Amino acid sequence: MAQDLFLDSLPYIDKDLDNQAIHDKVRSLIAEERRAPTSSNFSAVLPPEIDLFSTNELLKLEMLRVNTEMPLQALNLSSYRLEAPEADNLNSADVENAWSKAVANGHAQLESQHNRLINLELINKFGANAWRLHNFQLEQMNLTIKAAVERNSVRVVDINKNRKVDQVAANVKLQQLDNEWKELISKVLQVEFANKALEAEIESLKAQLEENARE
Repeated sequence: MAQDLFLDSLPYIDKDLDNQAIHDKVRSLIAEERRAPTSSNFSAVLPPEIDLFSTNELLKLEMLRVNTEMPLQALNLSSYRLEAPEADNLNSADVENAWSKAVANGHAQLESQHNRLINLELINKFGANAWRLHNFQLEQMNLTIKAAVERNSVRVVDINKNRKVDQVAANVKLQQLDNEWKELISKVLQVEFANKALEAEIESLKAQLEENARE
């Protein structure tokens, strides 16, 4: 969760990477990590396999065709052609049936052409306005997206400005605490050195007393 995320990074005031030695060390660690061998078993981290188009048989067959690299079958255009049936070597019943199918196909072609004419008339009457409306809608979507991008860009700039102001303000306190920590460490070291000196002096006095006692 976002509230559980903790980033120990203050990029506006941290100057560690300005040190060339530290910079080179970081680069070497990154390069070493990238050279490290990785496990080839990704089954533990990959999501379960998804059965695509399980409810659509046509799309499932098309996916199988694509995966097996089978060529796409051309469209059957025979139903769009008006051809007389081949009546050779057919009895009268078969000839009548063949001509009935040809006539039905002719009616279907006429209806199809009629529908095409209707569609062309509709496009001629309403197509220009529909296209203008579509372009207007696209322009409005474009303006909306640009406005959203502009708002987000301003927000990003404001957030970065606030981060910088907060980090620069906190840097004063951090520097103060760092100086106090260094002073305390220095005092601790001074006390340790003084203790060592006193211990050495005590040992020297003990040795001197023992020598005086032997005399």
